[in-house]
Amino acid sequence: MADLTEVTSAEGGLTATGRDALLREFDEQKTTANFAVYLMVVVIAGYAAITVINTLVSSMTARRREFGLQRLAGSTRGQVLRMAGSEAAIPAPAASRWAPSPCSGSWYRSASSASGRCCPPGPRGSPRRRPR
Repeated sequence: MADLTEVTSAEGGLTATGRDALLREFDEQKTTANFAVYLMVVVIAGYAAITVINTLVSSMTARRREFGLQRLAGSTRGQVLRMAGSEAAIPAPAASRWAPSPCSGSWYRSASSASGRCCPPGPRGSPRRRPR
């Protein structure tokens, strides 16, 4: 290491460091990359939530006449709201259960090939490399 330090000191801007500096830099870059990935996930989830809300609003607006007819037939406002809420609540558990299944295969393959585990490591659960 001393010979390498002498060679690099003659060149401007070059330094020779040990493995500890490399691992520290790797951990910092990995933390930044994980933050960027999680930020993208939050943005995508927010966009999906806005899309779902817009779809529900447009479908309720399209059914406005139907709700008016139910009110004319004698249903109370609470009954109409409960009916609409139950119609929206019935497919929600199925959608939340089955929506992740198409991507789980590729998620498992990429996680197992990268880390040898079935789930990708997160920023808190990632194993830190310790210098030997």
